[in-house]
Amino acid sequence: MRRLAWPQAPIHSGFGPRTTANDVLTGANLRGTIAIATGGYSDSCLDTTRGLAEPGATVVVPARSAEKARTAVSGIARVDLAR
Repeated sequence: MRRLAWPQAPIHSGFGPRTTANDVLTGANLRGTIAIATGGYSDSCLDTTRGLAEPGATVVVPARSAEKARTAVSGIARVDLAR
């Protein structure tokens, strides 16, 4: 196992293992921001897509399966699917 050249230290951000995307983005204004959410239409990343779009970001979601992605992100504003 490779060891890091510097020690890790907690940053005391207030976030932890149960923190959600919405928790992190509460109060954020992301208007004019473009985010790329790889896998943003899958179950585990769909909340991230919603969390970024809700405060105003345009979210680009690359998708192998356009139909599956379109169904998953339907109803979420400011999401653009890319192939």
